[in-house]
Amino acid sequence: MPKAVACHRRARVRVARLLFGGPRRNERGTGLCTIRENTGLPGVISRPGALNLTLHNNYIAQGARVSERSDGIVPDHSLTGGAGWAYGTAPWLESGAYLPIYTVTQDRQLRFDGAEIRALFVVPHAERLPFFYGLNLAFGFHSSAFDAQPLTAEIRPIVGARLGLLRVTFNPVLETTFDGFANINFSPATLADYTLSSRWSIALEHYAELGTLHRFAAAADQRHELFFVTDYAREALSIEAGVGRGLTQASDDLTFKLIVSRDL
Repeated sequence: MPKAVACHRRARVRVARLLFGGPRRNERGTGLCTIRENTGLPGVISRPGALNLTLHNNYIAQGARVSERSDGIVPDHSLTGGAGWAYGTAPWLESGAYLPIYTVTQDRQLRFDGAEIRALFVVPHAERLPFFYGLNLAFGFHSSAFDAQPLTAEIRPIVGARLGLLRVTFNPVLETTFDGFANINFSPATLADYTLSSRWSIALEHYAELGTLHRFAAAADQRHELFFVTDYAREALSIEAGVGRGLTQASDDLTFKLIVSRDL
């Protein structure tokens, strides 16, 4: 199953492999790498009638030591995760939810942060095509500590191409808290992965938060994170592990992510 991703000082669960779909964050980044969302990365979905469970976790080893809000979560030494449920509804549609979304704070408190529902539309048999595309739509409800606005939505287009063993996928993600068109946030994500064998692959993933469509943030205030990821897959099980470095002052310096996915 594909895995997917970040936000304008807003929370999400960046689910790992760019939907393609990781990392999303809350306030100064408490994100799953990302719900973010690996949700559709290479445009591959669960087969019709199949149920999949994916566990996403991001641990921020070095991040901001204060929250941007008095009731927010401090990113440094926090773990954010979520259980992603996906059902193959049709050859071109996967229905899913992230429930629960949770955070373990730096003082080891477990907080439940909300839930998201989503629908992923793709071109059928994307894994066989040289060019693939799709669209993920998500709607979420979050606690005030996880997101300043409780209601959120995301539109995640998916476009990608294969060049031999290399695959490149791009998600020009739009995020909103229903506070006006001018405040829609642009958080693009890009993945380049290379197949080493039938079970192993490696990838570079770039997650960004550029600001609103009305006005991009200054370069120093934008978030840019680069992850090196390795994937192992066999039959109904896949495991993805990665490490990410922040490229700007506004980014978390060091993040680890782990995604385990299994067909049920």
